[in-house]
Amino acid sequence: AEEDAAAEAARAARAAEEEAARALTERDEAADRAAAAERAAAGARERARLAKVSKDAAILSSGIIKDAAVARAKAEQAAAVIRANADKSAGLLRANVDKARAEFDAIAARKAEARFRERALGAEPCRSEEHTSE
Repeated sequence: AEEDAAAEAARAARAAEEEAARALTERDEAADRAAAAERAAAGARERARLAKVSKDAAILSSGIIKDAAVARAKAEQAAAVIRANADKSAGLLRANVDKARAEFDAIAARKAEARFRERALGAEPCRSEEHTSE
């Protein structure tokens, strides 16, 4: 009977050891699954962070593109105003040059007319003297 009790105790001990080994294996597998889940969660957090960074970059880029378009439109508008002012100034300058040339031509014409009159008046007495001397 003691042998039976000892054999039973040995079987119970082996069964307990096997159960303990299974429990350790399950614990290790559970720890592996927990570590894998933690890695997956970390990966998900990193992907979410990168997605937010990407979204923030897209928003920032969109803002920069919009600001650049507004700045370009303002620059084009300013350039158009500058061109219009330059064209107006050039037109006024051409008009002033044309006016100055016309005034110069008028003065030259008056001088030429005055010289012509002086010659004409100066030539008349000479002719009359020539006629009188004959």
